[in-house]
Amino acid sequence: MSATADPGSAASSTPRAEDGAERSAADIRADYRTSFDELNRRLATTKLDRHVRFFNFGYVPLPGEVALGPTLSRAFPNPDSAQLLFQLIADADAELHDALVVEVGSGRGGNLGLLHDLVGARAGIGVDLTFASVAFASQAINSGGGFVQGDAEVLPIASGVADAALNIESAGCYPNIEQFFREVARILRPGGWFLYADLIHHGILPAYRRVLDQLGFALVTDRDITANVLASRERRADRERLALGEAGPDALAEWVGQGGSVLHGALGDGAWAYQILRLRRTDASPYAGEAPLFSAEEQATIHANSAFWADVLHLDASS
Repeated sequence: MSATADPGSAASSTPRAEDGAERSAADIRADYRTSFDELNRRLATTKLDRHVRFFNFGYVPLPGEVALGPTLSRAFPNPDSAQLLFQLIADADAELHDALVVEVGSGRGGNLGLLHDLVGARAGIGVDLTFASVAFASQAINSGGGFVQGDAEVLPIASGVADAALNIESAGCYPNIEQFFREVARILRPGGWFLYADLIHHGILPAYRRVLDQLGFALVTDRDITANVLASRERRADRERLALGEAGPDALAEWVGQGGSVLHGALGDGAWAYQILRLRRTDASPYAGEAPLFSAEEQATIHANSAFWADVLHLDASS
């Protein structure tokens, strides 16, 4: 594996377009699958395994902001992660009642469980690359639908059936994000929601907006929530790191965004934004041409970003 990230470097959260160019998309996906499998394996050795249903960084309302969503039990173990979901849904909650929601990158299933139990979604179908996450979610979460292993760029979902597509803190791992965007456009019915939140490099964000528009999405909300996500990491990262065990590789600090990690630096150095994009699938037919919508330079940057985070988050049994 080629380590492009150096936690000790001030520039380590800014990959170059040539970084990771020698690694194929298949290799990058395999690296992510290995890392997620290993994280699930490590969690399974802890007492908290059954309580960990989210892999996202969470959201803390800043002074003057109001928390959104249903009131959770005081015993709910992941309130900041749930709040991130509720901020992303915002005023779409009524439309998600009795809806079919597809989550791409569903992880351990916490988002779809909340949508089914507290928002009233009729059914949630989770698609995730990692079998260990799918296996956990299938046993621990009632989504009203189910969880399947699959690739975000080739979704095992029929066309035009979904009322909403959800993607939280996952698409930055995809080496060909355009194909993912095309797949979301394909599975959504006209008028359906694409609810998308991720850490995105400022340099590529305008291209994302352009391509989503070309694929028939109308942008409803475009919101930078970096400060809220940082507040969540300040409040919870140290505790989450300890939950994974005191021993272990430095990459575990990356998974929780602990202070001093590359991921924490990426949130704070201004080059990256944690962005909420809420979009409607319009009546217009999605762009069906074969010609890429991202330029070759933009696609090289997307590929490099995906390879960069694969390196930063890398875990395996030998770590």
